[in-house]
Amino acid sequence: MRLSCVVFFALLSFFGYSQNEDIVYDNYVYVPYIKSVDFGLGSAELSKPIINLNSSAQLILRFDDTSADTRDYVYDIIHCDRNWEPSELDNMEYIDGFTMEELDSVEFSINTYMDYTHYALSLPNDDLKWTISGNYILVVYEESGNETFPILTQRFMVVDKQVQVTSQYLRPSDVSKYDTHQEFDFEVDFKNIDLQDPMTTITGVVLQNYRWDNAIFGLKPKFINREKLVFDYNDHIVFPALKEYRSLDIRSLRSTGIGVNTIELNQESNDVLLELQESRRTKRYLSRNDANGDFVMYSNDSKFPYIGADYANVIFILKSPKLEDEVYVLGGFNNYQPSDEVRMSYSSQREAYVTEIKFKQGYYDYMFGVWNSEKEVMDLDWMQGSYYETENDYLILIYYSTRYERYDQLIGISVLNSNEF
Repeated sequence: MRLSCVVFFALLSFFGYSQNEDIVYDNYVYVPYIKSVDFGLGSAELSKPIINLNSSAQLILRFDDTSADTRDYVYDIIHCDRNWEPSELDNMEYIDGFTMEELDSVEFSINTYMDYTHYALSLPNDDLKWTISGNYILVVYEESGNETFPILTQRFMVVDKQVQVTSQYLRPSDVSKYDTHQEFDFEVDFKNIDLQDPMTTITGVVLQNYRWDNAIFGLKPKFINREKLVFDYNDHIVFPALKEYRSLDIRSLRSTGIGVNTIELNQESNDVLLELQESRRTKRYLSRNDANGDFVMYSNDSKFPYIGADYANVIFILKSPKLEDEVYVLGGFNNYQPSDEVRMSYSSQREAYVTEIKFKQGYYDYMFGVWNSEKEVMDLDWMQGSYYETENDYLILIYYSTRYERYDQLIGISVLNSNEF
């Protein structure tokens, strides 16, 4: 019996490896009919997919299939290192249970112009549990005949908290960034854990507003002070503060919400025209509430929050002279990833950039990004401007890596807000 189990898990490991070659180890959607992907802790709004090891809580993935076909979806998880590359571990070294099980929570939309099938998955569950901390990729595959291919991937993290992290705000070391950036140092208190060579085995990662596209990786402690690892850098743990996000609220299609100019309910679609936007780069900073780039999907017009929410064609208009580079609509809803779906076209007649994007009912934060083709980076400052008093969230992750364990443990986490500075 034991031999057959070993063979079974070996086959699973080989099967998973062959599929992993097609995986993007990021939050990514591979097919156009998958929409409105949301992944967080339980049913809490604006939560992130971060969970404590051995917690009784669950992560919940939700997404819509907007095609007219019936499809079979299965899922797997892949353990990754601190840089989001696959770790050296086999499945059975971090999984208790079975992979490639079907998603069996399936519901059909109710009373919506656009028909869709809503899928949900809770993790861990009776079929699959993780046994170690670290970074993970959740992969959902479509099974079609003899073929299996990915339709979406989502990052999540399992924390085995063993150290305490404290941070300290600094005025930027670079004087030219005084009014535009936010900088801080942090310390890791490891008095309750016996670390091997912590100066080399401990690594920090810092995110702003849960953005992986501008995260700072590979931070090593500078020195040890009384059982504390000190991450004391000059002009390195520093982020453009930008300005508050723009927002659109289409939780109701019966009345205009934040950022909405008009709503037209037609026989075949819902069309939403947003308020005219323009560059904020030279405008005075104004404090306002936002979700720091995040989003919430549900409908105030239906008693079914997930399957009663309809889709709308949302029209963005950005007043601006024509630029040499491309302009995109970006936010947590698309993981700040530029694509044809969110690229804006320039209208000479309107002297503005225009695009139409399909959104599910909800509340969304967004910014306009300009692709800097020379530096090959996305510039959010061009249309937003940047001011040091802007409210931002920061996430500090602490990884512990030893050759003996063969994987990167996630042993510390800290969430802080720039208003606390």
